[in-house]
Amino acid sequence: MTENISTLRIVILVFEFIFNFWPLILVSAIAQHKRGSLLRGLLILWIFLAMGRFLMFFEQRFVFTSFLIPEPLNTLLFFLTGGAILGLLKFQEYRKQNHLRKKAATLTDGQDLADLSPIEFEEMVVELFNLLGHKAKRTGRSSDHGVDVVVKAQNGEKWIVQCKRWRKPVGENVVRDFYGTLQHEKASQGMIVAANGFSKPAKEWAKGKPISLISGDEFVQMWKKAQALRAKKSQTKHPKIAG
Repeated sequence: MTENISTLRIVILVFEFIFNFWPLILVSAIAQHKRGSLLRGLLILWIFLAMGRFLMFFEQRFVFTSFLIPEPLNTLLFFLTGGAILGLLKFQEYRKQNHLRKKAATLTDGQDLADLSPIEFEEMVVELFNLLGHKAKRTGRSSDHGVDVVVKAQNGEKWIVQCKRWRKPVGENVVRDFYGTLQHEKASQGMIVAANGFSKPAKEWAKGKPISLISGDEFVQMWKKAQALRAKKSQTKHPKIAG
């Protein structure tokens, strides 16, 4: 029992030392940021520091001290910073989704999908599946033969999606490679969304396999129907009151 208490106290002391420098740690993370979401990375780092801060409360006789900022101002600023990071992250996501929906509203056919950035295209695919009641997320993988979007279907199955912004039809070789990826990922269903559709051999090869080939035109129509359904549900939840 005594050994456990001593170990806990040592851990708390280590966290206390680290916590003293939390402003410098966050600034250093910003300076060394290279790729990915900066705010998301800062939030993860902040959560790690917050866990250490909460751990300190287990030691009743522990006295909070700070080298850089006096207490309790230090702790107050720390939690305010965490709230600010979370707020900025939510605002960033809102702006991104709003921008994407406005841009997607101008799409008329599959040809327009080729003009989107890779991230915008993948984000559209993610939102479509989410609107349909599934849980989808981008993988962020750079390999063209990898998986762009992973979907956890409503029935619990794992689906994988590959997005192609090519200005030419996707050929049979791509579908063959994707089938291998489907087996490697142990997914129940695979889908390829191609801005300019698929060649005839690709369509023939995919028959009888758990692969859905979705052309750009089909995707745009699916997107518009999903957005219309979303708007209808929103009106049902928040009906307008006649003046």
